[in-house]
Amino acid sequence: TYNKQLGLIIGGVVLIVAVFSATMYSFQRAENTASALLSQALSSYVDANDPKKGYERVKDDFVVLFKDYTNTTAGRQARIEFGKICYEASRFDESHTYYSEALDLFSNDALMENFILISLGHVSLSKDDKTTAKKYFERVKNSGTDLLKDEALFALGLIAESSESVAES
Repeated sequence: TYNKQLGLIIGGVVLIVAVFSATMYSFQRAENTASALLSQALSSYVDANDPKKGYERVKDDFVVLFKDYTNTTAGRQARIEFGKICYEASRFDESHTYYSEALDLFSNDALMENFILISLGHVSLSKDDKTTAKKYFERVKNSGTDLLKDEALFALGLIAESSESVAES
């Protein structure tokens, strides 16, 4: 009976190791595939040499990344990249949506959060929504890290200056 129990314990440990290894392999494979898809989509976008044509060329590739690889690092990074692509193609509402989703995904990373907030501020300025833009830039200014604070302060200065110009006229 002792040998039988020992055999069952060893068999159980081997089974756990096998399941763990298979799971890790699956995660790594998904991450590699997502990284390759993101890289291909970005290359295709650059090759288009035009933001609007590039957007049309890669939008379906990004939908696949968002749907099938949302839990991978590349899938999360894809939201930021596609937000930028939408911005460059003057699709500001879409850009805002993807940057906002990325902000939720990177909420525990102060550096990425500042980068995304700055991007959201610029999108808001492009939509002529200075009030919202100011809120995003203020968040960067008041954050615990110095990354992009200079850009936030510059943007806040431009917003204040343009508000004064409007008030004077």
